Amino acid sequence: MRAPIIRLGKPRLALVAKNGRNSKRSLPAPLVPRDVDLRELPYMPVHISKLLSSEFHATVSAEGWRAGFCLWLRSFHEVPAASVPDDDVMLARLADIGRDAAAWAAVKDEALHGWTLCSDGRWYHKLVAEKALEAWIARLCTRHAGASGNAKRWQGGDAALARIEKQLGVAQRALRALEKYDGNFVSDSGHLTALYRVERVLSKSNSSVSELASSLSDQLGDSQGDRLAGRKPKPKPKKKEEGGASASPPSKEPASAKPRRGRTARQNAPWPEGFSLSPEMAAYAAKAGFDGDRLFAKFHNTALAKGFEYKDWPAAFRTFVDREFPPRAAYGGSPDRPRRRPDV
Repeated sequence: MRAPIIRLGKPRLALVAKNGRNSKRSLPAPLVPRDVDLRELPYMPVHISKLLSSEFHATVSAEGWRAGFCLWLRSFHEVPAASVPDDDVMLARLADIGRDAAAWAAVKDEALHGWTLCSDGRWYHKLVAEKALEAWIARLCTRHAGASGNAKRWQGGDAALARIEKQLGVAQRALRALEKYDGNFVSDSGHLTALYRVERVLSKSNSSVSELASSLSDQLGDSQGDRLAGRKPKPKPKKKEEGGASASPPSKEPASAKPRRGRTARQNAPWPEGFSLSPEMAAYAAKAGFDGDRLFAKFHNTALAKGFEYKDWPAAFRTFVDREFPPRAAYGGSPDRPRRRPDV
């Protein structure tokens, strides 16, 4: 004998249509664009403080919390992300309850706490939607960087670049709409970082921001609109003198003629005349285990052969000592000494 089938009721959209109301007008728009696909990401970020301070964590039972959190995780790999279908059979499977319809009916209201049924017939959660949009924007920014390089190398790459920029604009508007959707919404670092990344990418584009700059040129002025679009401002027309000839621009002095403020920077110089081994330099070489006269002669020959120029030649000699390997018997050292750099 077959077990009795417990029907949990029709989907919410069917009930709304049965009551004589237009579902698309009475239900809100989806919180996430329909092309958001995060199935390649193996993990979902969770805002711990928001979860532990939420009403969902404080009020629902243990069974409802488990089923609801499973819906959070499973919704991240749905398309669009952060959504689940409005079907009790599918919801029970996504909540890891399986075919036990009675168990799903007992925890359904608690598991769907914080979820909103939207006009596309799917449930959306605002916290999961926020993290999904942040991850989606990060992926689009990575794709935009690759598409920008391809557009410079190959022909026909502008179409892919424009498509990604359009997706970024849609994701940015959806992420900002979450702030208006929830009056108690608190922006975190991930939320603000995602918005900043979109604005930074679009500020370098030639399409979206150029249109924005042209629309704001009347309010901001041409110079600010060009700067927003990344274009060079148009040069101002030269004023003409009374005789009709254009005024010659004032001559600019070279940058080297301008007086420097503060202490003048020292320039590199070749081997100075009369530069010899000082007692301090000899003591520094002896401390590292070298014969100062022999090592200074080697430093002298190397500097002349390679044309070294330094600002501070004593400091250059100390650096030469630090980079030299410990001496062998040829420099008066022990041949059994290990070859390692000295600890100066």
